[in-house]
Amino acid sequence: MNFGKIASPIASRLLVIAGFVFFSIAFVCAFVHSLTVFDSFSSASGAFLAAVIALLAVSALAMNRRVGKKAFIIIVPGVALALRLIWALLVDTPPSSDFLFMHNAALAAAKGDFSFASSDYYTSWAYQLGFTMYEALIVKLFGTPIIFLKVINVLWSTGTVALVYWTAGKAFNEFCGRAAAIAYAFYIPNIVMCSVLTNQHVSMFFFMLGCALLVHRGLTGKYSWLLIGLSFAIGHIMRPIGGVYIAALLVFVTVFRAFPWSLKRSGPLLAKTAGIVVVFYLLQATVSQSFIQTGVTAYPLANREPYWKFVVGLNTESGGVWNAADGKHMRQFKLGEERNREERRVVIERLSNVDALPSLFARKFVSFWGGPDSSAFWSMEKLNMPKQTERVNKLERAVYAAMCFFGAIGLLALVRDRQYEWHRLFLILLFGYAAIHLFIEIQGRYRLDMIPILVLLQSYGVYAAYSRITLWLSPRADRDQGVPM
Repeated sequence: MNFGKIASPIASRLLVIAGFVFFSIAFVCAFVHSLTVFDSFSSASGAFLAAVIALLAVSALAMNRRVGKKAFIIIVPGVALALRLIWALLVDTPPSSDFLFMHNAALAAAKGDFSFASSDYYTSWAYQLGFTMYEALIVKLFGTPIIFLKVINVLWSTGTVALVYWTAGKAFNEFCGRAAAIAYAFYIPNIVMCSVLTNQHVSMFFFMLGCALLVHRGLTGKYSWLLIGLSFAIGHIMRPIGGVYIAALLVFVTVFRAFPWSLKRSGPLLAKTAGIVVVFYLLQATVSQSFIQTGVTAYPLANREPYWKFVVGLNTESGGVWNAADGKHMRQFKLGEERNREERRVVIERLSNVDALPSLFARKFVSFWGGPDSSAFWSMEKLNMPKQTERVNKLERAVYAAMCFFGAIGLLALVRDRQYEWHRLFLILLFGYAAIHLFIEIQGRYRLDMIPILVLLQSYGVYAAYSRITLWLSPRADRDQGVPM
């Protein structure tokens, strides 16, 4: 008996079933939460149904024979670009919180002043220097007006639309590619956040570029491993979550590609996967050392307070979100080993409260994957735009619930349809990101990092639902052929 041939299909099916459960819970939580945004159950239900119909209808219309691939890749990203640009130009969001720290530092760095690197912010979280120096480069090239940074954010976000189309189209089929691109292009937080100086626009582009190269070229191309490693590394330098992508890739290759292991078949795959990992860490080390050698900072691009997010994430009273009490307590201790020691003590203490952890994890999952997105807050909180904020929140709730609904349908369809494989990587990535955030700090905007992956998976649900509907409306003879449900 070949254990590998049995184990991989079983692992794949369990993974897909877990994905169905994940999206089902997220959908229920998202819809229930939408009741707090809308005036009544009927209005929330109507908005949700409208979003479902819109995603189906627009995706179906995009498959019109007159709209070829070239036309689609011009039209949808073109509209996405226009919407994002209009928002960025009309909504003058001032930098705030971490984004303000990094923008002010970038303005100083562009003048050759790196004194900011010795501040508490940058000595604690030196990894933020990657994005800060990126902003400094933009300021150096185009000037100090903040609109230049926002317009370039628009370009990164629009580029991600094209990458989502490219990835879903190859991972599943052309319909899924178009459905994914449409969902990502018009998902309101992706538009609204273009007026915010967040590092997520550029990081999501490079993480998706790595995924797109992986899906299209796999690990068979001569230099694809190099480009994939570089893409993930640049994304990580902009926003330090690249380790999740690397870990997901390692699990995917080990369980579903290289297993059952044989030197002839598995060796080249594992070698190129190792190459991706080496390139990923080598580029980080190179950039880190270049900053140190040029006097920008005295520390590598790493987190010098590594336990802080766990301290916050395991706080049962705050529900895993930032709170002033933890911050005030930890500031009593000197940054470095003294503070790390106290943070380790608090983390161990909170982990030892085993009875409270299941409830905390459940609340965090519901809040993070079913709760509201915070894009309206980040974009309009300081601009006194209550009506626009309300509309954005309502639209986000309806569309997000619809995407989770289609995600559940898609995973249910994939339980039976075994001709695809890349959804396994996307699911491992999604589960890894979700698992980490059970333990660390959560914020509404952190979910935005996984929206490209969520959109890829839900696209198959749109395709499966559309296929079933067209089958019902087709003649009896065509129904016998079946659809992927």
